[in-house]
Amino acid sequence: MNRALTAFALVSSSALALAVGCSSSNTDLGLGGSGGDGTTSSTTGKGSTSTSTGTGTSTGTGTSTGTGTGTSTGTGSSSSSTGGGVMGDHLLISEVAVSPDPNEFFEIWNPTNAAVSLDNYYVSDNSTYTSIAAGMPWAPDTMNPGTDFAARFPAGTSIPAGGVIVIGFDTGYFAAHNSCPDFYMGTAPLSCNGQMVPAMLPTGTGSITDTSNLSNAREMIVLFTWDGTVNHALKDVDYVTWGDMFESGSRADKTGVMGYQADTPKANQKGAVAPANFHSIERCSAEPGETLTGGNGISGHNETSEDFGASFVDQGTPTPGTKNACL
Repeated sequence: MNRALTAFALVSSSALALAVGCSSSNTDLGLGGSGGDGTTSSTTGKGSTSTSTGTGTSTGTGTSTGTGTGTSTGTGSSSSSTGGGVMGDHLLISEVAVSPDPNEFFEIWNPTNAAVSLDNYYVSDNSTYTSIAAGMPWAPDTMNPGTDFAARFPAGTSIPAGGVIVIGFDTGYFAAHNSCPDFYMGTAPLSCNGQMVPAMLPTGTGSITDTSNLSNAREMIVLFTWDGTVNHALKDVDYVTWGDMFESGSRADKTGVMGYQADTPKANQKGAVAPANFHSIERCSAEPGETLTGGNGISGHNETSEDFGASFVDQGTPTPGTKNACL
């Protein structure tokens, strides 16, 4: 896809924790300085702006409660409440849309009762993501070169308890959703409705391109942590795969990779239904069927063993930036 991007000057300030309010989210996202260049970026939402120090409350069109010093702008409210009571001990991929291109995004939800720092968190859509921890160049196994990605979040990013963040892929995102994503999967920040959306950071040469996207019929997304030390194993945080067919690179399986436990064989993974045009798939259950021990997950789970067909449902109207009502 062609992407016309507007570059902009980022203002360095590691002391600020900025909350992204450009999406239609009912929660706020804390941001500090971005990755290796030590720069920072800011976006503005629809609420009023206030500044809090220590533990306090900042109010937009709703309320959000957080800890730290910084400015917060947004709408709605943030809390540790999780609707139907589905809780977890780690972040979860909660919604995915893939087509048509301007609609494309995925969402990450924090079901825990505390904010989670994303300083060592990464995302990828290719099974070769373990190569990052091995110190190898990005060389995804894919039939569509230039479309797969391995990215990390800008330093200082966090998700509050009960909060969600959205990663978008296309310059037409605002027209599709009448909102802006929290981050953009591209080589430069995205101009969105008069605001600038921070770009995700590459993990190596070519790990993000302006054609990075999610495949429609079969694909995977993995959220993982890595401490940045070569040959230290990474830890899966959450994973989802969709479609009833797969090809090399489109499902994760670390079986036989030194330093990792066996994953569920690709052919045995239970993929979610592939999202239809203008639809999304939304998480409505916290990891049914998942093996809880002996895995590569951050809490010891086998993240590839989840029954994604049971945990994700088709959503005719995507809701990026809003925690799913069924959770």
